[in-house]
Amino acid sequence: MVTPNNEYQAFAALVSDRLAALVARIVGDAEILRNRAERQDVPELLKDFDRIVASSRKLEAMVETCHRHLSDGGKTLGKAKTDFRHDLRTPINAIKGYGQLIMEEFEDRGINVMNSDFDRLIRNAELLERETTMLSSGTEAAEPEPAGGKEGGDIATSIAGYTVFVIDDDKGSRNFLSRLLRRRGCGVRTSSSGADALNKLSKEGADIILLDMVMPGMSGLDVLNLIKAHPQLKTIPVVMVSGLDDDTPLIQCLEAGAEAFLKKPISFDDLINVLVRRRDEPALMRPSMEPQKIIDYSRIKAIQTDLGRDVLLELIKDFSKVSTGHVSDIHHAAINDEREAWGRAAHGFKSAARIMGLQRLSEICREIEDACDAGRPDDAVRFTGMLDEHLAEAQAALDKLGAAPIKTF
Repeated sequence: MVTPNNEYQAFAALVSDRLAALVARIVGDAEILRNRAERQDVPELLKDFDRIVASSRKLEAMVETCHRHLSDGGKTLGKAKTDFRHDLRTPINAIKGYGQLIMEEFEDRGINVMNSDFDRLIRNAELLERETTMLSSGTEAAEPEPAGGKEGGDIATSIAGYTVFVIDDDKGSRNFLSRLLRRRGCGVRTSSSGADALNKLSKEGADIILLDMVMPGMSGLDVLNLIKAHPQLKTIPVVMVSGLDDDTPLIQCLEAGAEAFLKKPISFDDLINVLVRRRDEPALMRPSMEPQKIIDYSRIKAIQTDLGRDVLLELIKDFSKVSTGHVSDIHHAAINDEREAWGRAAHGFKSAARIMGLQRLSEICREIEDACDAGRPDDAVRFTGMLDEHLAEAQAALDKLGAAPIKTF
């Protein structure tokens, strides 16, 4: 019988066999880049090269001490593997992030003598991420896109003027995300904890929030729930950033009102595209009596792109389960003329409908909520009377999506 300790040792040996040589190449690539940078006139960027070297050394130490890292805290082997992969993602993210930032700086200055070295470093970092995924989950990870420079100018320019609030306990992640976004004309504010972020947001606001899922103390989900419960902050789009493999917390965040997800290590192109997509989807947030579509298919595409087809189908199933309860709560509050509970129930259903892109249903719920808040009971009753009909058409649209092949989205 294999003992738990032997299982840890077996996995640690596999990590050493599969990852050690690759990590050694990354360390070598990082040190070559640092040495070659000395011969360029870029003294202000040398600290970034040092960060890349330090992150590569951190990877090396984590692989060398894998067995001790895995067996800390009496975790199950499965949990230890998940945590190991999650922890590896922070230095991998730093290597890719700072590498791409320096490449952009070099491109701006017409320096191209180190392009092949940068490409090799980032390619090896992506390969390490794929190998770690295969070791931890036993599944093949998607082939990464080739490393490149800046994304198209139109896309990069289109987020200029945005104010992005970055919440992440890792200083390195905050640093390079801030620099990336500022280079593209964004205003950036940062915070290392949920409590500090909520305090700053209540005073300063933001156009969009990037929120790390795993933080000490208040988790990303805790922060998200508080943001969505805050009367002044609840309409700010929140994009969760996660290094977790488990989809359950991601679904919980979607249900709590998150607009999108980014997986670590963050792809720069994915980050910019998500920001652009969130900018271009304000219709569900704005009061309007204009006719709404039953379902916003761009929202469905966004969920499927960010989280995958299986998660989309699970969200459709979950909505079908909870919608009856939401409608029952609204009708119960209406019958008893409990205005506060009535508006609160409508707000909850509006959030659930908005997650699934159900525009018409979301708009009806918003009208109920606004009527309750403004002391217009006749309007609240009128819109509540429309609820069952709009839920039926929304559910029919979702049922079609659940049965449709992926290519139709």
